[in-house]
Amino acid sequence: MQIFKEGHHISRVIDSVQPPDFIASRTLLSPEDFNGARHYHDNAHFSFVLRGGCAEVKRTHYERLPGSITWYEAGEPHQMTKVKTPSYHVNFELPENFFTTYGIKESAIGHALKVHPGAGIMMVRTYNELDKPDVHSEDALRMLLLGLIQGQAKLEASGIPAWVKIVQELLNDKWNENITLAELSIACGIHPVTISRYFPVYFSFTFGQYCRMLKVRHAISMIRLKRTNLFEVAYACGFSDQSHFIRNFKAYTGILPATWQKI
Repeated sequence: MQIFKEGHHISRVIDSVQPPDFIASRTLLSPEDFNGARHYHDNAHFSFVLRGGCAEVKRTHYERLPGSITWYEAGEPHQMTKVKTPSYHVNFELPENFFTTYGIKESAIGHALKVHPGAGIMMVRTYNELDKPDVHSEDALRMLLLGLIQGQAKLEASGIPAWVKIVQELLNDKWNENITLAELSIACGIHPVTISRYFPVYFSFTFGQYCRMLKVRHAISMIRLKRTNLFEVAYACGFSDQSHFIRNFKAYTGILPATWQKI
């Protein structure tokens, strides 16, 4: 079994930012010369499919589609089995000192990437930073990553009210519907004023911001997967019109949806 040391991937590194506590990179996986050997990485890392995609196996076989994020624990064996077209990825690699410095467990990151609505948005913003890095890029990338992990940790801290979990599940299940505070109030038995007042405390965003973030997260994957027109994406994601969709997509990701479509 092959072992990949820090900064090395199956795919070719196009560019990267490498402070002491993490490595962020953009990589290209080619169908002509990809390495199909079973392997693992010394460091934990996760990878976002920007374009293309591939097939892979850990314990089971799965496809990595555009807009998806895959988490790999340090030392976790996996194997690339198929690359149909050139596959572009955005990655974060996390050495051991990242976890000791910030007091974070590997499992917390894997869980946050899976359930937090800002995960895909974070990866698009990471792409933006790597596209034109400057003196602020290291701190910007660090804040994106820590903000995601800490935001999810808030929602799972001991002692939070039961209604918070009910609200989170309902919003995630009905992300493309325009749910009102009144509907949330009925579902969890809490006064709308209470939800409105404490929502930012637990979710790190206002109610409206969180709902729009959920819609943008799904739009990110939808644009990459279906190659459909932006009007249809806006409608499917529950935005009132295309201009509303464009404004919010730009606000959360830093780029226009048309730009994301063309990358």
